[in-house]
Amino acid sequence: MASDFLNPGVLTTGAAIIKSSNVSGIVICGLPRSGTTAFASGFKNAGFNLGQGLGSVLEDVAFRKSLETRSQEEVLKYAKRRELEAEDLPWCVKFPDAYKYIPLIHSADPSIVFVVATRDPFCVALRNNISMFDDFQAAFRKSVDDYTFLHNQLRASLGAGSVVIASYEKLLTSPRPVFSSILASIMPDSSQATITEMAAKASSGIVLDPADYLAESNIRPVHHVVLGNDLASVHGWCFFRANPRRKAEIEVYYNRSLLASAVCDQPRPESSKGIPELNCHFEILLDSDLVKNADDLQIMLKGTQYSLPIVNA
Repeated sequence: MASDFLNPGVLTTGAAIIKSSNVSGIVICGLPRSGTTAFASGFKNAGFNLGQGLGSVLEDVAFRKSLETRSQEEVLKYAKRRELEAEDLPWCVKFPDAYKYIPLIHSADPSIVFVVATRDPFCVALRNNISMFDDFQAAFRKSVDDYTFLHNQLRASLGAGSVVIASYEKLLTSPRPVFSSILASIMPDSSQATITEMAAKASSGIVLDPADYLAESNIRPVHHVVLGNDLASVHGWCFFRANPRRKAEIEVYYNRSLLASAVCDQPRPESSKGIPELNCHFEILLDSDLVKNADDLQIMLKGTQYSLPIVNA
């Protein structure tokens, strides 16, 4: 007997429910940075209707609002409206936090299937460290805690709907087998030829580092750092354009050793065109006996590998 060791990175629970009913809708969910946008892009390319007013992250705000009411009636109203729009295929929507509402959604419409995107917690933390400038160790602990919560939520929801759990890492390396497995699970009456064709279209929607998504999901620091005369001080300003209320923290290194740190929360004495008036200034005095060479100084965003270039006064 031949054995098939192919691992498409897809696990289906509630398969009997899927086979015994017609799937009316598909909800793509999962933790932030776990690949929900990529899965949604694939479904969109395959011909599924994802809703209206979608931005770069492909979320339908109307769906989130219906869930926030915690009303079965409102969720069902949304589902019925989307079902009329969807035509031949099940309607589809992406909202990461929808996994928290599986029992509510299932009670409103049992024919809805959930596609839950997963990603290695280490990679999630690394992504947040790079794009959101979160401290990596704190981000990793949070990622592990979040995935534990997600796991417990899914366990508690067993029997309350059909769930397809899919790996984002697998999606990036082998999108066709992943989409083929997902589509075969949620569309069991479709022919293999149809599944193969749709999986090919879906996989063409997987793009590494799409510019519009990165622009929306990166917090983007704005900064200006000046080295004082005679290496006596370093000062400047730094803030996050996408979140100006968050105070940037910087660290000063000399020969890779940490000298000092500061929070950029002081009034900025100078004004620059196009830069808002924020309390985002800092100043650190340097030890003239220790700091001898400007080339060995480095200013970093705390907890990240992001280096702020230095200009001379």
